[in-house]
Amino acid sequence: MIKSLQKRISTLFMFLLTIIWLVILLLFVNNSYRNNLSDLQQTVRAALHYTTWDAFVISNGQTSPSELDHISYCLFSIDESNEMDIMFDTFSDVSDSYLLKQGKALISNSKKYVFIRRYVSVNHLRAKKGQYYVLMLSGTPALKATLPTISLCFILAILGIIVFTISSKALSRWMVKPIENTILSEKKFISNASHELKTPLSVISANAELLSSEVGRDNKHLLYIQQETSRMISLVQKMLTLTRLDAPQIQNTHAVFPVDDALLDIIYPMESVAFEKHIALSIDVQEQMKMDGNESQIQNLASILLNNALSYTPEYGSIEIHAHIHNRKFYLFVENTGNPIPEEIRDRLFERFFRADEARADNGHFGLGLSIAHSIVTNHSGKITVERQGDKNVFSVTLPVVYHK
Repeated sequence: MIKSLQKRISTLFMFLLTIIWLVILLLFVNNSYRNNLSDLQQTVRAALHYTTWDAFVISNGQTSPSELDHISYCLFSIDESNEMDIMFDTFSDVSDSYLLKQGKALISNSKKYVFIRRYVSVNHLRAKKGQYYVLMLSGTPALKATLPTISLCFILAILGIIVFTISSKALSRWMVKPIENTILSEKKFISNASHELKTPLSVISANAELLSSEVGRDNKHLLYIQQETSRMISLVQKMLTLTRLDAPQIQNTHAVFPVDDALLDIIYPMESVAFEKHIALSIDVQEQMKMDGNESQIQNLASILLNNALSYTPEYGSIEIHAHIHNRKFYLFVENTGNPIPEEIRDRLFERFFRADEARADNGHFGLGLSIAHSIVTNHSGKITVERQGDKNVFSVTLPVVYHK
């Protein structure tokens, strides 16, 4: 849980910081491009200041200044009725209709902020003839001048992502540290409390058994003591199991074992229980399966899922167990008929002390079984899910197979 929380926080911080950084770099590149456009505009305007517009217009640009030699441009004339016409241009790959469209857009948006401008204009008014000229310049030279800035920002973006990744991981570790310490303290308390309760419960159970042999087993008060003591011992054992599963050294107990035999050792004794409840039990376990893992944990996993199915399958219902290995993965499916599990609580089924049916709280169900199953699957780097297929609730377990022969 801590690793998942840390990963989510790290990903969120990295995403937000990266977006902010990229926006900053994009604004910087755009500002640099706009400055280059402005410089281009001022350069051409200054050059045309010393070259009469009349000569430039009459010669169709033949007497243009040297600053225009490497710039594509188009000269528009606008009369008193605001009709725009193309006088001449040096664009070779665009149509006149396109130039007119861009020229009109350039005039109409001259006082508006446009994030990316492809063209810039230089204007001139011939007062005597009442004509207005607009020289539209291509922004390609400004874009070329901005390329070094774009390259620099690309490098800064890569470096920023690397720095943000490292810093986000460090920040997420720092943020979840108090939570991790709290959880570790709770686990330590549960472990210590469970160990402390184990001995007195064993003493109570032993003394109750002695008393029952002296006063008779029909004494209902002793019977209540024995039942509740057994429930408490079962709860303590489950809590100790969860504590051991959370221990990092649990991975060292893995070994290669015949998983089919391990499963059948758990399943076959349950056939009598299913028979008494009039439940049809179907078993489909692939033979000669081997995998690397903790055999007792895998058996405990199968026992939890099968007991859960037996508890929630109605009389004359059915349970199906399928187990096989395919593509270096072990699959275990436990399917049972019964009331559908609401979709909104399916993910919570594997939380500690969560019970979908509160009525079963007094029947030895503490909401720890599926949590233990989830911890076992996690320790084997696997995945456990529950879904509804037809009239059955299906618990699916997928584990990686390190060894399969």
